Order: sequence, then C-alpha cells, then structure tokens
Amino acid sequence: MRVTKLIGAFLAVGLLFCLTPFTRSALAAGSSSTELSANYLTVPGGESISRIMVENKDFQTHHYNLQATGLPDGFKAYFTLEGKGMEGLDLTASQKRIVELHLNAPLNAAQDNGLIKVKSSRDDGLESLMPISFTVNHDFSLEITNEIKKLETMNGKSLSFDIAVANTGNKELKDLGLKVDLPYKWTLDKLTPEKLSLKPGEKGAFRLNISIPPSEGSGNNTLKIKSFNGAATSQEISIPVTVTATAGYAWWAIGLVLVVGIVTAMYFRKNVRR
Repeated sequence: MRVTKLIGAFLAVGLLFCLTPFTRSALAAGSSSTELSANYLTVPGGESISRIMVENKDFQTHHYNLQATGLPDGFKAYFTLEGKGMEGLDLTASQKRIVELHLNAPLNAAQDNGLIKVKSSRDDGLESLMPISFTVNHDFSLEITNEIKKLETMNGKSLSFDIAVANTGNKELKDLGLKVDLPYKWTLDKLTPEKLSLKPGEKGAFRLNISIPPSEGSGNNTLKIKSFNGAATSQEISIPVTVTATAGYAWWAIGLVLVVGIVTAMYFRKNVRR
C-alpha cells in the first residue's frame, strides 16, 4: 500500500512539472548568448593594426576576398600581407595565412567606440564575418593647425617658417618633436625648440631653418612634415616649395657641361690615335 502511494506521489509531481509553463526568466536564461570580438585601441589621427588568420579548411585551392564593412564616417581600413597591400589571396588546401587589418581613425573622430566586421568571400560563394570592435582614446590627440600653401626661394639660400601644433586631447603631451622629410641635399639647420610640451587645449609652434644647396636647379619640390611623441602623431602635411636658380647657377651649369665636353673630346682623341 505504501509503495503504491509513493509511486502515485512521484507520478503526480512529475505530471505537475510537465504541465507547468516555463517562466520568462527561465526562457531568457536558456536562450541567452555572448558574442565575443577583438577590441583594438586607437587615437584620433592614428592607426591600429589587428592580425587576422585566414584558413582554407577545404581540400582544394580557393581565392579569398577580404573587405572591412561598417566603417564609421572618416575611418579608413586596408589589408596587408607580409607588408604589401592586398584585397585577396589564394590559399591551398588546409593552408593558413596571417593578414593585417590597418584601421585609421580621423583626427575629428567624435565617437568613443564602434564595431566593424571583416567579410571574407570565397570563390565558391562561401562567406564569413568576423566582428572587430575598437575604442578611440581621446586622451592623446595632436594636430598641425597652420596651412602653408606655398613657399618660394632661390638656390643657395635658406627658408625660415613656423609650424603650429595644437594639443586637442585630454592629457598633456610632452616631448613633442617634428619629423621633416627633405629633398635630396637639403638640410634642416635649426629647429626651435627641439622639443615642445603642450597641455590640453594649448597651442605651440616650431621654427624651422632649412638650407637649399647652390647646385639645386629651378623647379618644384615638396616638404613633408608631421609632429609626434610616444603617445600621439599628427597628420602629415605637404608644403610645396618653388626654387628659382640664380644666374650664378646657370654659369656653373654651363661650365660643368663644357668641362664634360672637353674631357670627352680628349678621351676620344686619345683613343683614336691609338
């Protein structure tokens, strides 16, 4: 009798459990999921690099095209493979390659974070998406604020001009310097100051003195300049410089041509006699 009642009690509890509807919280707990993605830190005007592995799990060779989608306004992205730009690659069966995604944030990046997706399209139509989130660190941001449209000078002379920079970030920038790419044989004689420190919102200026060699001919050249320290880098600006050759240079060039002509004539005369 006791066994019969015990069995009946178990059956009643089991039936009650089966007929009881699940609560909303139980459904939510059972259907919840977590999406994981890589997060990369960048600064306004800076670049972050993420390494992505592309793997061919098939038994034959395939071509893969890569594309960064969902880029916010002003952001740019490109892929490199072993230091060279690329959009697609071929992979043999079971081959893996590491591709680098370069994400460039604009100087006026307003948002603090975002999410982009790397799309891989295989030649047989197979596609996959990889989410990559990024965070923009507004603590360190640097800009070159003045725009020099054109400079003019003569060969053998020097140029003097200012490059103005501004700390547009939230923290102090210390030991700022300038990187100056000059044409061949041009020299940066003096940079004042050599280093600069700016508090948030503060502006400063570098004074450059550049010498142009006397042998420089008439023509158009370009200076490329950017400011930087260990935490931030400004945009690179290009300054066109027009050089005019003096009359002295013209006589020097004519004299050089004459010397080359005389040496050539003497060489041929000597060889003809032999």
